Amino acid sequence: MTFLRSFALSLTFILSSSLLLSSNITLTLDGSSLNYDSDTDIAGFQFSHDGCASSAGGGDAAANAFMVSASSGVVIGFSMTGGVIPAGTGTLLDLGSEDCGENSLSSIVVTAPAGVEFETINFVFDDGDGEVVCEDEAVVFGMNCGTAASALGCDFEVSGTVVSDSCPVTCDACPDGEPANEVSCSDDIDVCLSLDGGNLNYDSSQDIAGFQWNHDGCISGASGGDAAGAGFTVSASSGVVIGFSFTGSAIASGSGVLTELSGDVTEGCISQFVFTGPAGVPLTSGWGTSDDDSACDDADSDGVCDDVDDCVGSLDECNVCNGDNSTCAGCDGVANSGLVNDACGVCDGDGSTCAGCDGVANSGLVNDACGVCDGDGSTCEGCDGVANSGLVNDACGVCDGPGPAADQYASDGACYPVSTCPAGYGLSVEATATSDTVCSACPEFTYSDTDDFSPCVETTICSSDEYELVAASSTSDAVCASCVFDCADVCNGSAVEDDCGVCGGDGSSCFASLSLGAFDASGSLEILYDFGSDVAGFQFDVGGLAIDGASGGAAGEAGFTVSVGSTTVLGVSFTGGTVPAGSGVLTTLSFSAVTGDSTELSLGNSGAVSTAAGDALELSLSGSIVHTQD
Repeated sequence: MTFLRSFALSLTFILSSSLLLSSNITLTLDGSSLNYDSDTDIAGFQFSHDGCASSAGGGDAAANAFMVSASSGVVIGFSMTGGVIPAGTGTLLDLGSEDCGENSLSSIVVTAPAGVEFETINFVFDDGDGEVVCEDEAVVFGMNCGTAASALGCDFEVSGTVVSDSCPVTCDACPDGEPANEVSCSDDIDVCLSLDGGNLNYDSSQDIAGFQWNHDGCISGASGGDAAGAGFTVSASSGVVIGFSFTGSAIASGSGVLTELSGDVTEGCISQFVFTGPAGVPLTSGWGTSDDDSACDDADSDGVCDDVDDCVGSLDECNVCNGDNSTCAGCDGVANSGLVNDACGVCDGDGSTCAGCDGVANSGLVNDACGVCDGDGSTCEGCDGVANSGLVNDACGVCDGPGPAADQYASDGACYPVSTCPAGYGLSVEATATSDTVCSACPEFTYSDTDDFSPCVETTICSSDEYELVAASSTSDAVCASCVFDCADVCNGSAVEDDCGVCGGDGSSCFASLSLGAFDASGSLEILYDFGSDVAGFQFDVGGLAIDGASGGAAGEAGFTVSVGSTTVLGVSFTGGTVPAGSGVLTTLSFSAVTGDSTELSLGNSGAVSTAAGDALELSLSGSIVHTQD
């Protein structure tokens, strides 16, 4: 006999920004994020929207490889591979816009694995015009008609509003007297289904926008039919068939072939139908009863016609139709125990009771006196050729020998003398009974000057008052000698003090010279200099001229104050400046008259050139100008 199966959602409406799905799942809006908190894995979801979520995507749906389709009015998400979003909390989707409010989403359907539906909250509006239409587009008590009729009943009334008045089609109460659909299902079924071979037929009072059902593996493919004609995408996996349109199209109400199924398909292998109308409205569905007078026989009442039933009766424990459980009994006589006799004829044995020394049952092989399976007794001779003598070669290859001496090591069955490390090499690893000495070249700053077993030693480092007379090498140590320090404190250096007492000097630093430069009879005379050191002050006399000023030259560049008397010139810096060592014009004197026959430089009573330390340089004066008197 065929049974009716109907599927309906029981929805509860609450005025908040959270969408509560029974005790299993809570949906909330946070900006553009549709968040979830679920104690059950999520296998699929669908909801309608007012256009605010047309670019929805991402979130944990994308992270778990869900296919998400967002049209101008519907969002649907599911996995083509049967994957799920694990129970817990997170962001289900990014709606792509923050325009979605608490009244933007409606007709929400969420399914767990195996197509089991969550109860969910549905947010919908009443458009306010109060019009009741026979297309069941009206909203009653905050729920769509299918939900209201299923949850409350068509006769439910509050303040004069009756469910059947707002939902005439669902409740078979259209004002124009339109009769309910004459189908072989009960009146509360929107989509009545039947099988004709591989054709899944439908008779629906509502447009169909999507469908899904589970199967036990009997369906290998689904194609064609009115689903294909409406542009649906139909996918058949190992346990689920799902169909929907990426463009939002629907299969018009009426009857026909929904889709053509491949495989060994019966009503009994298909379960948990979910059908939705436009805008995600859930539709009730179920198998219809046959109105054919020649309905099939079902002798074992398993819901499968006897002419296509694999077994009219029952399967025994051996999976044999109407069997006696004997065909799958083990060697212990118990059905499906799986026990068999081993090669030795022992039930559930391991074949060891009759195995030879090679582990093969009934081979007949045994170990020889040497313990070798099927051997000839020759493998246990000693090194002296006597069986089981127990004698063996020592590490040097000598039968029953003592092994290597103290100065030997054994390798590959022979003994060799232990090697010493030559000069330039040091011991790295000592020899053992089975390995020779390991020597390594002495690294930098170490040496070895003997052929022995010693490691390299550090070379001598000469002290600060010594120098390396003979350089060290990898085979000899360094030889140091005492230093003789020069005036620059350099070991064995060549620097000496010059006549001025300067170490390594050229003897010029303590000398200075002044001389007469360019003379202009109209009133100027250059004083030239050549200083071996920086000069901080100078004084000299000039004869034969009435000097009245001095300026420029190196003294001026150094910021000196140059004062003149009638014959004396004095230059000094009050800021600590100096005229650098070198030569050039020291200053240019101005004069008002020629007072003598010639002009020469002299030291006068206190003439000198001195350094910043107050040391007077050894000064030489030169030059003479002869004046012609008219």
